[in-house]
Amino acid sequence: MEPEIILRFAAVGIAALLLLTNFNLSEYWGAIKGWFKKRPKPIIAPVDDKDDKDDEDGVAEKPFLEIIDLWYSLREKCTEEGLDQAVEKLDEVFPLFNAGDEDNV
Repeated sequence: MEPEIILRFAAVGIAALLLLTNFNLSEYWGAIKGWFKKRPKPIIAPVDDKDDKDDEDGVAEKPFLEIIDLWYSLREKCTEEGLDQAVEKLDEVFPLFNAGDEDNV
């Protein structure tokens, strides 16, 4: 290549760079950089439908056996602390839970 052609290409290149510096290309540059960004994979938590079932009100229901277990532990704690009236009231509210206790007494 002749030196004159190299100088012309260099002059055109410098003129193009000077012309581009007058424009705000940041939004285009950001879009181009966005194509090559590494996007993290979304973390999907496992859903356990067996334990927490929602009813019509949107309140999660606990399994029946868990409620019975909590009732027995509350009743035992009241008995240990000597809260006889609380035990009586629990027996009144949940009479079906006491069916097993009456056989043992």
